[in-house]
Amino acid sequence: MKKLLETDAASNSSKIGPIYPILGISVDRLSVVGTAPDDQWVNDFRYMDTPMLKGLRGKLRFPLHLTDKTRAFELQLFGNLIFLEYKPNGIRGSKNTVRVDFNPNRLTGNIIAIHFLKARILEQIGMLKATRIDLAADLDINLLDYKLLTDRSRKRFVYKGHDGSMTYYIGSPRGKNFYRIYDKNLERVAKRLPPLYPQADNNYRIEYVMRKSKVDTWRTSFLDIHLFRKPNGRGYEGGWVNVNNFLELIGLWELDEAWTWLTVKKRKKLKQEQLALSHADTEALEYTQAIKDSFKASLLQIEQTFKEYGLFYLTSAAGNDNSKT
Repeated sequence: MKKLLETDAASNSSKIGPIYPILGISVDRLSVVGTAPDDQWVNDFRYMDTPMLKGLRGKLRFPLHLTDKTRAFELQLFGNLIFLEYKPNGIRGSKNTVRVDFNPNRLTGNIIAIHFLKARILEQIGMLKATRIDLAADLDINLLDYKLLTDRSRKRFVYKGHDGSMTYYIGSPRGKNFYRIYDKNLERVAKRLPPLYPQADNNYRIEYVMRKSKVDTWRTSFLDIHLFRKPNGRGYEGGWVNVNNFLELIGLWELDEAWTWLTVKKRKKLKQEQLALSHADTEALEYTQAIKDSFKASLLQIEQTFKEYGLFYLTSAAGNDNSKT
């Protein structure tokens, strides 16, 4: 096993990468909602006129798509590290709803921003609940050589950026849960940022996005995936792949979005063939298992991130408490 050299990114408290080629598992985004404590709290943020808020780098705007322009607002704090949205009663069924978006990794080391987020926002709003969780697995693998399969058949999409970058979606981007794969190094180059893991040859990222009711299932993230390499006629226990299916898999490999053109029955059949082939590929199996084992080893670190931002109900301790009642 290749030993990874530690980097600043890898030492992040919300990241852990115990098994090569996994560089790190992290909570990459949190969206939480709650109710505003009182009008004074809302007005402090709306007018940014308190001594505490005047010194912050904030960008306030009143979204035109909301009917009550005098009270609803969106606010970016500390550059774009924290996004806060407020909707008063009567707007699309809102009940003084506050939504906060942030990336725990980007906040690392910014003591002032973290303290402000927790003390001035999260600890003040009531009925705090997560509505979106993004978990990210960084891999030192060239994922262009692989496809990601899941136990359940999902539609696949490919989005091409103006800079030539490719983002692959397994599952609908508008759904409650889906996987997203892209080259993290290429993204950071476009943003003129250094690589997260300079000692690694690659940094491809698999993100698992959960929304609404699916956030409660975060402990099963990455456990339903399989890495699959381009078919080359490898056999597997039980026989060889059907020739027609084999040729179709080759075509689907080259044109990933063609999965959406297949019937459910055909997609299920070819999915079975893919899984059989992936189980015969020792290296792909080892990489797949490394992702799952690394995620299991990261559970406590991920829970610690949730606790840090007040989302105790997502932790195993909360589950144990509920089971006792």
